[in-house]
Amino acid sequence: AIFASCSSSINPSEMVPSGPRAERFLGMHFFYPVALVNVVELIVSPSTTLQTAELAERFLSQAGRRSITLDERNGFILNRIFLDVQNEGYRLVQSGRCTFQQMDLVVKENLFPFGLFDFCDSVGIATMRAAVANYIRDYPHRDYFAGFIEKLDDLLQNGRTGTKAGAGFYDYPLADSRPVLPPDAAELAAFLRQTWLSSCRRFTATARLPLDDANHAIREYFGLPDGPFG
Repeated sequence: AIFASCSSSINPSEMVPSGPRAERFLGMHFFYPVALVNVVELIVSPSTTLQTAELAERFLSQAGRRSITLDERNGFILNRIFLDVQNEGYRLVQSGRCTFQQMDLVVKENLFPFGLFDFCDSVGIATMRAAVANYIRDYPHRDYFAGFIEKLDDLLQNGRTGTKAGAGFYDYPLADSRPVLPPDAAELAAFLRQTWLSSCRRFTATARLPLDDANHAIREYFGLPDGPFG
């Protein structure tokens, strides 16, 4: 049998580092909600055989799912792109340019249908913290994400573990009042959009993904009518 994990941050080689079974392990990361997001990341380890990858691709094709195949070094590319934007958004909040609520409103009105921080609450702060640590583990510039990680740690230490717990970045249920956009909302949105575009280009080039495949995957993940490449 092929073992296909739907993990969003754990590489297949961490589940079975060696041995005769390693060749039949891979990641098959479906995105939520599965019925609406038609993209799956296939993560192959150095031990995953071509036959295993081809069988997984065929299974997904027969299921009507479109996939992108990534090696472990470039795995979970879509979440990594989003993390770059989240981190820059957090740094802007910490600089005093806006509040968390204002930042999420700027993003929802100008970039994506979901915010940077209410997304964390929805996923769960503990899950988010573990995933971020995995994504940046091999980054030479991982200290650049230290502030965001420290904030997640602080939320966890104070029992603010996300939506299900009634508190995370926000207190739930949310207040009915709508935050006022910061006066430089357009500038903040433009900066974050450039961050997103730069990250899309960098990760697509590093992973050597065909532009059409990358464009489809990014468009589906972010719920956008158009991707970064047209």
